[in-house]
Amino acid sequence: MIPFESIRRGILLKAGLAHAIYRASIFALLLFWIMSVSALADDPKMDYPLPDETVTTDFVKAGEKPVNKAVLVKQHESYILQPGNRIKVTIYPEDEYIKGGDIEVSSDGYITLPLVGKIQVLGLSVREVEGTLTALVDQDYLVNPEVVIEVTEQTEREVMFLGAVKQPGAVPFPKGTAHFTLLQALSEVGGFSDVANIKKVKIVRDANGEKQVLRANVEAIISGNDPDIELQSGDIVHVAESLF
Repeated sequence: MIPFESIRRGILLKAGLAHAIYRASIFALLLFWIMSVSALADDPKMDYPLPDETVTTDFVKAGEKPVNKAVLVKQHESYILQPGNRIKVTIYPEDEYIKGGDIEVSSDGYITLPLVGKIQVLGLSVREVEGTLTALVDQDYLVNPEVVIEVTEQTEREVMFLGAVKQPGAVPFPKGTAHFTLLQALSEVGGFSDVANIKKVKIVRDANGEKQVLRANVEAIISGNDPDIELQSGDIVHVAESLF
């Protein structure tokens, strides 16, 4: 018979060998995982931002949305010039006599350039004024000129409603438009109140320092018998109350 002690030693030897093989396998798997992670980290193709990271460029700050410069240029070119706007006019090629500069649009909607003279710009877009000035300069002064206009100061155009309207107060002109009529403005204040006399609407206007009063019959305007009145920035519209 095989002695009991020999059997016990054989069992312990096999158990120790199995444990050693198990530990070696775990170590090999761990080493393989570490090497794989290291290889991925060194691979430039795997250089992706983490979910919480913000990808930045030279022209976009972290956390900000990229700016579409083409959209900004288009918005600028379509801007409608208004009294009080300040613009910077640059003329190429440079000439000692034909110069641009910083110019303010006058209250009646004109700008003035040396030699070129007085030009009406009210209600025109920046692109339209650039085209007009380019044609004028090309006609008499420079060969193939280029005129660039930058709006350096915009003005908020608004009218004031008083009296029998639902929402009295200041009403800004719609952006990008040079024309704002009485009926359009009335829609912005919610229309007339229940006690309004729509036949008696008074518009007070500052015309070159002098007060001018216009009177409107909105009932006649709505029916088509009277033309709608085009408002100007600074107008004060007063709607009278009905006596009955």
